[in-house]
Amino acid sequence: MPNSRRIGKVAEQQAAHTLNELLGTSFRRSQQYKGTAESADIIDDAIPNLYVEVKRRVSMNLHDVVEQAQEESADHAVAVVMHKKPRRGWLVTVAVEDLPGLCNAVHGVLQRGETEV
Repeated sequence: MPNSRRIGKVAEQQAAHTLNELLGTSFRRSQQYKGTAESADIIDDAIPNLYVEVKRRVSMNLHDVVEQAQEESADHAVAVVMHKKPRRGWLVTVAVEDLPGLCNAVHGVLQRGETEV
């Protein structure tokens, strides 16, 4: 039987690596630094207004997962769910009302790093 903690840890590491490669960011697992239930799964200190929840599951109720991330995030944070199924690519889901905040956060990162997407 797979170890769900190990699977979650690896998924968080992979998600952070993927964002860092794509956006030139410095995401890392927050469990190593904060380790509370309210902590985002991965964090980048340069983007404090982004709350990233990472899920690697065969199936999930995406609406429930987004709502959970919104509830756990700080009032000022944009809740983002980065998710994938085994042997599939990463997807990012955000509530449509949070889309401007996500765009602003990504735009700020791209301006600082002069990365082209």
